[in-house]
Amino acid sequence: KTNAESFCPGGGHLVSLHSESDSSFYAQLALTAGVNGTIFIGGQFSSGAFEWTDGSSYDSLNWATGFPNTIFGSCVQMMLDTEFGSIGKWTNVECSVKQPYICFRNGKDNGPTALPQSENLEKSQMCAQIYSPNYPVSIPGQQTCQYILTSDEGTKVCI
Repeated sequence: KTNAESFCPGGGHLVSLHSESDSSFYAQLALTAGVNGTIFIGGQFSSGAFEWTDGSSYDSLNWATGFPNTIFGSCVQMMLDTEFGSIGKWTNVECSVKQPYICFRNGKDNGPTALPQSENLEKSQMCAQIYSPNYPVSIPGQQTCQYILTSDEGTKVCI
């Protein structure tokens, strides 16, 4: 197992890819971020079987020609160049290789809640705190966040 998995924050895992469009999306995301070469994804071989580190089913495999070949290692990487085929295809590699990786955490899963530190405001200036349920972990930009402010009747809401 690669050490990269242990660095995924808030209960996240290395990304699991369940379609060619998933592979294309995450390859493009990495390339846009300036990453090239290869990148760890959440696949691994354990006891001779392929599995995702998040425990999800391996319903789509996108191996490059000639792979998997466990002689190269037990962890799975995604190609960001055409060295062994197409961008987005997978090869396997030794888990000890140090390289970039992509973590994923379902935005619906609430991690531990931590309130942001409030500034020292006088009591008359502070009505309440508004915070994200997953602060300081961010949620990807494609998701809609909705805040509902409630207060007791006759009280003032400060924003």
